[in-house]
Amino acid sequence: MPDLAYLVLEFATIVLFGLTVWHARQRGNGALLELGVAGVYGILLEWGNILIFRTYHYAPHFWLAIGPVPVVIGLCWGMIIYGAMAYSDQLGLPQWAAPFGDAIWAIMLDLAFDAIAIRLQLWTWSNPLGTGYFGVPADNFFAWLFVAFAFSAYVRWVRPRQSPRALRLSLYLSAPLWSFGGLLLGILLYNVLAALAYPAGAPLGGSMPIFVAMLAIFAAVVGGAIWRGGIRAQHGIDVIPVLTRWAMHGYFIGWAVLLLWFPALRLPGMDMPAFLIWVAIALLLLEGLLLVPVLQRNVAFRRQLVVPRAQAKVQETPQRRHGLV
Repeated sequence: MPDLAYLVLEFATIVLFGLTVWHARQRGNGALLELGVAGVYGILLEWGNILIFRTYHYAPHFWLAIGPVPVVIGLCWGMIIYGAMAYSDQLGLPQWAAPFGDAIWAIMLDLAFDAIAIRLQLWTWSNPLGTGYFGVPADNFFAWLFVAFAFSAYVRWVRPRQSPRALRLSLYLSAPLWSFGGLLLGILLYNVLAALAYPAGAPLGGSMPIFVAMLAIFAAVVGGAIWRGGIRAQHGIDVIPVLTRWAMHGYFIGWAVLLLWFPALRLPGMDMPAFLIWVAIALLLLEGLLLVPVLQRNVAFRRQLVVPRAQAKVQETPQRRHGLV
């Protein structure tokens, strides 16, 4: 990617984050604070992963960076986590199941774009391109689940607490540290499972079956919650969180199509499997399906408003004709 492309990417991300800030402000100071600490958490976890595990590094072409971490990556983390929590809130998932749902909505994005992003060299993994999931290590996907789960579980625990304002603020501000601790526990869990499953050492690029099994557990929890209580979708769609997520999908799908159709744009040694495009499109369509219960709820709600009005007109018309009103 030329340097100008990085500048456009950063500018677009800042615009989307500004829209998300506006959306959070409409929901209240609590939502705005959650978005802010999610962004800080994103910078913190990237710093920690790069300095502790050294499994990847970002391209040096980003214009705005804090040390080894581009600023827009922190903003993207803030929007991803904020948007995932908005999705669960839209669907009305119960408090105990929502963090599992948030983790699933987050990993849907990474499964769609991580393998494409490394072919743009936005970031580079230490393992070879032919290992893991088209070059993305399995432990990255496993960690993504716990990135969102840890933050969501902590913040959703703080939300309903009736605490003095100063204490409540301190609980929110400490969210990045507690969440990063939860992420480290998730990474430790992966390492323990990998050691048990592969005594001689996990395959280069990690073990995808371990991630798939954990994803299935998270999905089973969310599915069980829906089966027990149904979907209690809210009225209206949170357009801005949906827009930011779909913009991320669209950006990487667009680049993937260009790289597939115009091989001259590819960086040396970087193939572009068509399979990655179909996966990204399928995940985008799945996100659209998540909104169907919300749309159905909106239609039902409007009918409840319209039908009584129509009945009232039918009842009032004879009265008006006889001069009774």
